[in-house]
Amino acid sequence: MKVASLVFCILGALAAGALGVIWILDAAANHALIDTAASMGQDTSELDALVRAAYLLLVGGVGAIVAGVLTMKGKGKVGGIILAVAVIAPAVFAPKTLIVTSLLILAAVFALLAKPRTTVAA
Repeated sequence: MKVASLVFCILGALAAGALGVIWILDAAANHALIDTAASMGQDTSELDALVRAAYLLLVGGVGAIVAGVLTMKGKGKVGGIILAVAVIAPAVFAPKTLIVTSLLILAAVFALLAKPRTTVAA
């Protein structure tokens, strides 16, 4: 379970990070157009929410790697909680992020099911 969680953590972190970078670069490339639309009275709140979600995807990608390491060290419950936050936080601003972060959902399930490290008495 630990290895499966780590694999899904890495894949999910890459997918979340890639989507976050794409959205941030798109927003930066179209910054002048977005500002013009906002000054003309157009509602740009959905675009602002996507940019917020993009930054949270980047943070969630880093958190997923940390969660994978913690899970491998026997702290699957903590790793699972970090992964759950990495999925929920961007979904608050843009629910379509759940498509990409579904890999992190699988990683969280495997992390929570992973057995904690047991110590052997000498």
